Amino acid sequence: EYSIISLNAPAIQAIPDPKRAVEVAEIANDTLAELIAKHPDRFGAFAALPLQDPEAATKELNRCITELGFAGALVNGFSNLNNDEAKISSVDSTVNIIDAINLLKNSNQKYQFDRFVYFSSSMVYGNFKQSEVDESSKCSPLGIYAALKYSAEQIIKSYHQVFKLPYTIVRPSALYGERCVSRRVGQIFIENALQGNELIINGD
Repeated sequence: EYSIISLNAPAIQAIPDPKRAVEVAEIANDTLAELIAKHPDRFGAFAALPLQDPEAATKELNRCITELGFAGALVNGFSNLNNDEAKISSVDSTVNIIDAINLLKNSNQKYQFDRFVYFSSSMVYGNFKQSEVDESSKCSPLGIYAALKYSAEQIIKSYHQVFKLPYTIVRPSALYGERCVSRRVGQIFIENALQGNELIINGD
């Protein structure tokens, strides 16, 4: 088995000071590089990037790919705190990271880029009209978070049209994390299990 590991949320995007964000990103990436170097056949890594400073983020992405041998970068961000913050997390961060990739591809430095992978959300479908959805299902985003996730998807597709950016968009559902406040099924099950409550599963 082979796993790609990265800095956990809230990560670099939770640091308001750009200078401090750059420092923590470098420390985190160096620490991660030391860990995966001990088991290179078992682990790879995604870089943490200080997107508060796009130029610094570009340099750090280049360093992590060309010097540390990382597989790519993972961007974390808050998403449901307020309108401005949601835009910064879902749209601005996406544009910044793609611009950084394009800068590196057009530079004279050695850089290999295979594919841009964007984690969107199943919320871009809105209220499900059937029990299952797939790539052919109509998107009808509901709420700020969903609308901005969908907007970021369209930006990525536009970069593909203009710059031939290879991409994959993933739309996961019912994620759980330390900042999850929506009490979806994953969170409810975990809370009940931790509290020793009965876990009820209906169906076959």
